[in-house]
Amino acid sequence: MAACLFARDLQLQHFALASMDDRKLVISNCAVGGRTIEQLSKGVSPELFNRLRVMSAAGKAAAQAANLTYGIPAVLWLQGEYNYVPDFGGSISKSSYKAKLAQLISDIKSELVPNQSKPPALIMYQTGGQYTSDAADLSIGDAQWELSQEMAGVFIATPSYPFTDKGGHLTPNGYRWMALYFRKVLHEVLTLRRILAAVEPSVHRGQGTHHPRQLPRPCAASAVPSFLGGDDACRSLDQGVHCHR
Repeated sequence: MAACLFARDLQLQHFALASMDDRKLVISNCAVGGRTIEQLSKGVSPELFNRLRVMSAAGKAAAQAANLTYGIPAVLWLQGEYNYVPDFGGSISKSSYKAKLAQLISDIKSELVPNQSKPPALIMYQTGGQYTSDAADLSIGDAQWELSQEMAGVFIATPSYPFTDKGGHLTPNGYRWMALYFRKVLHEVLTLRRILAAVEPSVHRGQGTHHPRQLPRPCAASAVPSFLGGDDACRSLDQGVHCHR
């Protein structure tokens, strides 16, 4: 909710408006905690996907009663932790998770807004922190990032690990902090109509010999992850501080 309200505030500022009475904001929470992507997918039992259908039907009914139209500009997706734990029954395979997430997004578009001229953006975080597992080479986070590169309208707002948490669950301040990142992507994508790459690695391409633990300035944006070779860190001669005149 905080992300959506923050994004609406930026939208009003962008158009220099105090309010937008002809374009009301409806926030629907269909979340179910502690589930794998398999349990949230269409066609399983119990079908938790039905919560999305109920939400959409209620929104359309409310809009029609007020003689308004109804649309879904964005869906926020926060999931992946339970797929990192095989004991919960979900797939930990990167390819399997990516395929199931792509199918879920397609089902959301076809079920909820089949006649909407522009499909909703899917904005998610990259599952991280203590839930990740090296046993599968960070498969869920990799699957999420790859899908954001391959599927139009899918964006990663932020990784989930930088924010304050207790036992992997974000604190109130952690959730508010994360919401600011979702707000940024909502504003950039929906209001400013920009294709935002909020989570992108940096890489340097060029000639020359560099220490395997140093990235020279300036770093350029890349569409593929960057890797630093070698296992031994070096001592920086300038302690990482550059003075410019």
